[in-house]
Amino acid sequence: MPRPAVVLLAATAVSGLAGYLVTFFVAAAVTPAAYATFAVFWSTLFLVVGALGGIQQEITRAAGVRDAVDGMASLGRFAVAAALAAVIVLLATAPLWTLVAGGHPLTVVALVAGAGAYCLVAVTSGALYGARAWLPIATLILVDGVLRLAGVLVSLALPEPERALEIAVVLPFPLALAIVLPVVARRLRGIRADVPLARLARNTLLAVLAAGASAVLISGFPALVSAATPGEPAAALAPLLLALMITRAPIVIPAMAMQSLLIVRFRDAGVRLVLLAVALVGVATALLAVLAAVAGPALLLAGFGPDYAVDGALLAALVASSGLIAAVIVGGAGLLAASRHSVYVAGWVVAVVVTVAAFLLPLPAEPRIVVAALAGPGAALLVQLVALAARRVEVAA
Repeated sequence: MPRPAVVLLAATAVSGLAGYLVTFFVAAAVTPAAYATFAVFWSTLFLVVGALGGIQQEITRAAGVRDAVDGMASLGRFAVAAALAAVIVLLATAPLWTLVAGGHPLTVVALVAGAGAYCLVAVTSGALYGARAWLPIATLILVDGVLRLAGVLVSLALPEPERALEIAVVLPFPLALAIVLPVVARRLRGIRADVPLARLARNTLLAVLAAGASAVLISGFPALVSAATPGEPAAALAPLLLALMITRAPIVIPAMAMQSLLIVRFRDAGVRLVLLAVALVGVATALLAVLAAVAGPALLLAGFGPDYAVDGALLAALVASSGLIAAVIVGGAGLLAASRHSVYVAGWVVAVVVTVAAFLLPLPAEPRIVVAALAGPGAALLVQLVALAARRVEVAA
């Protein structure tokens, strides 16, 4: 495995472990109903952050020019503009986020502040990926996860931790950037996009649309489940929401962390490498699904108690869903590397449409959720594979 991949995966593993511990400590410290409320806020925040992750993907692709070039976009100015745009859009749609994430005003304030700060993180990370600055990127990932865990632990020690937990989840975005940015500022100086500002804005908007669609299936899926099952008590949904968060992490988080690196790698390679990477994700997913079916229920019971019991078949299906999402992330990196933004967006939009349609099926809650979890990313992967196969034929010709 290339050294950059090892460094990034190690940082992602520690940050992912921190996320697991957040889930464990919150679930252990509060009631199932309170945990469900926290899980929906977490899901909503990272739905927004996941959408804004499209900024990082496009900046990674575009930040290939090391010296200032007339007419090319300045990344610093673009970062500020993106942060302001995100804040304005979220404030303008505040009633929607209040409905989804909870009725407390501080919830929306935390969401807006986190989104603005993350835009700055996304541009910085994308520029670092473009500069192949692997160690600073890994440091940013690591510090973010560790700070979030520390903030959550402090919040849980308070008499009423609900609002403090929201702040603790958001603060690591600006704090991690404040820690890392002074160290890498000189390295980032002079890096510009490879396209003018208008083209960069257009490409970024397409990447954000696709990333937003992907975030619906990843971070936002628990919130979607909650919205699609209004008659279910929060405590009844808690085991499924916990299972979703746990089964997403081992496959999807590494794929997301590696996407910018994959864009860099695929930019200089052929479609065959992209297809091989997708196949490897499939093999890993199959193994993890079997493991989840066999050992998952006992591990959940031992770790969280009988209130969070989930059967093995459901866990295996959720792992398979996560594997499909990871495969779509990898295939999407290949499409972005080839500047196929339109196809990239189309795949994720198809996934969301199919997922929402599945939620409307006349089925009981659990099978309906499983069908939605599998059908959406499966449809997106099909779109991508057709496009990649056509691209391979085109290159061969």
